[in-house]
Amino acid sequence: MPDPDDFTAFLLEHPRLTNAMKTADAYFAGAAKKKWVEGEVERQVERRARQKQNEDEKQERIKKEKEAAESLRKKMDAKGGSGLMMATAEEAVLLRGR
Repeated sequence: MPDPDDFTAFLLEHPRLTNAMKTADAYFAGAAKKKWVEGEVERQVERRARQKQNEDEKQERIKKEKEAAESLRKKMDAKGGSGLMMATAEEAVLLRGR
């Protein structure tokens, strides 16, 4: 567009074109909004799925840690033995963190 002022004057002389442009702008703005809303719904579904997966993984990790801690407690409370204790990989992780 060489000169915006000339184009504005042209639009003032052609109201049908002005109305058609406004209608087109409204249509495309609505289509863009609709597409964005649909994408937002998909993003929320994906976000909830990730949150659920993270929570499930966290609960599984807590369960394993509790089981390992209980197993260690039983081994440490056991009477007798040579003073050596065999630990599973999960128990070793807990012992390293002490």
